[in-house]
Amino acid sequence: MNRAGRAAMDLAFEKMFNVSNAFSKVNMSGRLDKVILGDALAYHEIQVELDQTFQDRFFEEYQGILKKLLGSEYKGIIYPGIRDILKKTSNSSQMVNAIGTGNCRLGALAKLESLDIHGYFKFGGYGDDYVQRGELIKGVIKYANECCGMIFNKENIYVIGDTI
Repeated sequence: MNRAGRAAMDLAFEKMFNVSNAFSKVNMSGRLDKVILGDALAYHEIQVELDQTFQDRFFEEYQGILKKLLGSEYKGIIYPGIRDILKKTSNSSQMVNAIGTGNCRLGALAKLESLDIHGYFKFGGYGDDYVQRGELIKGVIKYANECCGMIFNKENIYVIGDTI
């Protein structure tokens, strides 16, 4: 689905700034959407404040395009057994499924919804909330500790990624 994300980012940027293929020189792999967007703006020398209002506007545009792409030419896949694991762990009193992703919240939701797995995750940290991946994961763990009534130590946290 990374190709869908890149295509949607490109189209949103083009719509807002009339710059095509804006992310072709920007490394996206394993990075946070907020940082990726900032890099594209800098690369194309576009002076805009990367504040919450601008981010909201850009990522809403991105989400609308992404949903269309995921519903047509780009289809994600779920490997065998993953849906069963998510189902079992989401019903467990001993486990909590959370998301920690470099995708912005709206983009992550669009991708999860397109695969019909969005309901398996109670909360998360997203690439428009943080500028460093390590801080994002720490934020998700802190939130989990606060809202779930459990302490999540390194020994009982499993991080499963989608970037190959």
